[in-house]
Amino acid sequence: MQNRVEAESICLNPPLHELAAKSELNYHIHLSLDIKMEVIHFALRSIEWNKKRQIVIVCSQKDKDAYVGLLNSLGLVAKVKYESRWVWLKGADLAGAPSISFAHCPLGNEEALAGYCPHNLRFIASGDYLTTKALLVLKAGLTNKDNSLVTFGERNPDPKITEHWIKAIGAESKSLIDKLEALIGILRKGKYEFADEKVCQEYLEEHFTNLGLRFEREYRLSDGRSIIDFFFPNSGIGLEVKASKAWNKMGVYRQCERYCLNPEVTGLILATAKPQGLPEKIEGKPTRFYYLGENGL
Repeated sequence: MQNRVEAESICLNPPLHELAAKSELNYHIHLSLDIKMEVIHFALRSIEWNKKRQIVIVCSQKDKDAYVGLLNSLGLVAKVKYESRWVWLKGADLAGAPSISFAHCPLGNEEALAGYCPHNLRFIASGDYLTTKALLVLKAGLTNKDNSLVTFGERNPDPKITEHWIKAIGAESKSLIDKLEALIGILRKGKYEFADEKVCQEYLEEHFTNLGLRFEREYRLSDGRSIIDFFFPNSGIGLEVKASKAWNKMGVYRQCERYCLNPEVTGLILATAKPQGLPEKIEGKPTRFYYLGENGL
């Protein structure tokens, strides 16, 4: 089947979404695809990267109708079989497998999702819709090395997705920038109390632990005097947290500069309770700023 998306190329944001769409690896990850059009864009981008990609969207019957309507509104649909929930995009082999199909499983009939997964198949499943049993059935079906499962929505049905999976998504890209952006995306998924700095760090620690990330808290760098709030040894990325609002911007910058001078640190994220600009690089190390107020409790 030769699937061809005849539309202006879509660029997904954040970069972790783009890496997940591009990856040919066998993986499971939860992404913040918060609206239906983002789900459609992710599916289309997955096909754009791999013309043989087949997508199965797991959702309710009501949502399926909405997704088909969105595909029609984009002018990309060549044929639809409503009774079987199959959609062929323009440029697809209309006698072959559908480009996008839909699956749903009434409560108690999760086995309806079981079956053989052909090469290049990717499940995109609503985390708000999946039961624990349905998730297990889907994961058991990822039998080929190029099968994958992306869950989305407010509810992550498997909060123990580990850094192993997050690293698998990024394995094709050596860019430290991508890793920084991926960590920013992970920060956005949490909720934090930032009136007190230590309490905020405890919220962050719990969030990272729930995701199975490998990190060190209050890590002493090799200079023996610098202690950074969080350090991710697999990537060398440091995270400094300033939750209270009673601090000096120049003093914080000097602190970040000291961290970046250390050879252990490859990149730095500064998370604060009030806006603070950072240059794109300090001492040649890429830096990012994250405003904690985005996710305050």
